[in-house]
Amino acid sequence: MPNITCENTLLQGTLFYDQTPLLSYQINYPQFSDQEDPERLKPINDYYSDKALALENYCKTLLMNQAIEQYKHSLKQDTPMDPYELVQKYKITVLTDDLLSLYYDQYVYTGGAPRKHGTLFQYLGFIAPIHPAS
Repeated sequence: MPNITCENTLLQGTLFYDQTPLLSYQINYPQFSDQEDPERLKPINDYYSDKALALENYCKTLLMNQAIEQYKHSLKQDTPMDPYELVQKYKITVLTDDLLSLYYDQYVYTGGAPRKHGTLFQYLGFIAPIHPAS
């Protein structure tokens, strides 16, 4: 039985402009723990946490700026605007004490069609053994 467990962490928010919701995001990412050696997985946890925070920053800056511009254009044209949305989920395909495989699925809606959806990447890596061979 593996000593490694995974817990989902969620960053989420709704961003407003002129009291109008323009962008919502849900960013799921994994955080791992090891019963025998809690510090062993800190580098991989930091990696996934940093990636999630960078994506949240992208939502709050570039994507939100695009949404604001679209909103202003909609007001000038007197047309409705659908709020932007970003959702990221992951699925673990293999998790043992020494091996991790997962993929991310990301969906982004920026108005109109088509909606952007697809697998973001697949990561396959070896986790350092608890007791390295001598």
